[in-house]
Amino acid sequence: SVDQAVAVAGFGAVESMVLSVGVTTALPSAPVDGFDNRRFWWAASRRATVARAFALELHPVTASLSFTAGLLQDMAVPMLAAARPDYGAVLTEWHAGGGDLHELERSKFGWSHDLVADWLCAAWELPEALSAAISAHHDQDDDAIPAAVRLVAPFREVEHLQALDLVVARASEGYGMDPDRVVALILEAEAEAGQVAAMFV
Repeated sequence: SVDQAVAVAGFGAVESMVLSVGVTTALPSAPVDGFDNRRFWWAASRRATVARAFALELHPVTASLSFTAGLLQDMAVPMLAAARPDYGAVLTEWHAGGGDLHELERSKFGWSHDLVADWLCAAWELPEALSAAISAHHDQDDDAIPAAVRLVAPFREVEHLQALDLVVARASEGYGMDPDRVVALILEAEAEAGQVAAMFV
């Protein structure tokens, strides 16, 4: 029952699971040019589990929020891939190492997926803190966004090692975390990512 779930896992964790499943069931999953559903949800699950691990280390009260924001920060991508035939080319360029996705989007369309995600959050009436964390996950200077969410933003669907170096550097330089500890946290969290991704593919 809901009461049992809250008693065992805590309200924050249950709210996180319900929001995550609710949002993800509303997202398209059909394959389109430049978008691979399995690859997308693996990357999202990786961000979620690593964000939770960082939050538990840096600011435990934000663990559930960080997990959900990490999972959903790119939620506009499958919507855009399904709705716009010209969006697949941008995704293909991004996966080929063409730079940051939001910069490619702004160059091509004048808007980016984080702005579209902000519109979706408003339309779906998601909690304000979650909406802010999703829509501003690329803003490394916004202290209102949980540190864990900002740290995992570089993780993408390809080029894991390049992103890993950047995340380790940011955690060490910005938050005083030991680099070896950061790598250990990431590896431990990644072991859970496959189980999380299996819920969505």
